[in-house]
Amino acid sequence: MKAYVIGGANLDIFAKSERELILYDSNIAHFKLSFGGVGRNIAENLVYLIDNVELVTRFAKDHFAKILYDDCLLKGIKLDHALKSEDFATSMYIAILDANNDMQLGLNDMGIIETLKYDDIAFLKDIIKDDDLLVIDTNLASKTLTMILDEFKGFKVVDAISVNKVARLKGNLAKIDLLKCNKFEVESLFEVQLNDLAILKKILKDTAVPKELVITDKEGAFVYREGHLYTFRQKDLVDQVVNATGAGDAFIAIYAYCRKEQMSISKSVKLALSASRLTIKSPSSVVYKDRSMLEKEASKFELIEGEI
Repeated sequence: MKAYVIGGANLDIFAKSERELILYDSNIAHFKLSFGGVGRNIAENLVYLIDNVELVTRFAKDHFAKILYDDCLLKGIKLDHALKSEDFATSMYIAILDANNDMQLGLNDMGIIETLKYDDIAFLKDIIKDDDLLVIDTNLASKTLTMILDEFKGFKVVDAISVNKVARLKGNLAKIDLLKCNKFEVESLFEVQLNDLAILKKILKDTAVPKELVITDKEGAFVYREGHLYTFRQKDLVDQVVNATGAGDAFIAIYAYCRKEQMSISKSVKLALSASRLTIKSPSSVVYKDRSMLEKEASKFELIEGEI
C-alpha cells in the first residue's frame, strides 16, 4: 500500500498566554515556531506506519518554503509530485493559546494551496491505484476537491479541517469512503446539535453521506457506518493538555490507516485516540514513532462503547 496526501504544508506559529487572555490588550506570551499543515501532519503520521508516503502540495519559493521542504524530506515524506509557486508566500497558521494550552483562536493564510488546481495534478489519476490510501484536506478549492473525488482511485479519506471549509464538501459526501469531522464541523455540515444523537442518526440515514463518518470531540469519537451510530467515550481523559494542535491530524491518519487495513472500528478508534492522546501531551504535532507506542498508550485507558 502507498499513501498519497493532497493538502497543505505550512509554518505554524503558536502563541501561549502566560495568564488569562485579555481581549483588546497586549498579552505576555511565549512563542513557538514549527512545521505543520493538515496535509503535512497527516503525511508525517503515516510515515511511521507506511513505507511509501507522498505529499502533494504547493510550496512557495521563499526561505520558509525551503526549510519546510527540506524538513519533509528529512521526516521521510516524499515530494516527487509537489509543485512550486512564485506568486504566493509560504502558507502560515497562527494559534492563540490560553494559559491552559487550549486554543482560543486560529488564523490561517492557505492561499497558496488553493492555487493547486485539478489540472496541475490530473496525471495522478493514472498513478494512484485502487489499493492506495488517498487522504485529502479541505484547504483545496471546491472544484479541485470535486474533481479529485470524481476522477481519482484509491481509498478516499477527507479531513474536514474547519467549519468554514467543510462546506466545500457539500454535494460530494457520497463519493467519500471516510470523512473525519469534529463536533463543530459536523454540526455545521448537517445543521444539527451533536448532543441530539438520535436526531443526528436520523438525519444521516436520510442524507447522502460518506461510507463512514467519524466525529471527534474531547471525550472520544462517534462513528456512523451503514445505518449504525457507534459511540466511543474515554473513561480516563488526559489530565493536562500541552498542545491540542495536531491531535486531529494524528487521529485521522491512524484511523484511516487502520480502516484501510480492515481493522475493526473499535480497534481503529482506540489506536487513533492513542495517537491523539500522545500528541496533546507533547509540544510536538507528531509524537509517536511506531505502532508499538500506540499500542502501549491504548493499554492505559478504557473505552466505553455503545450504539445509538
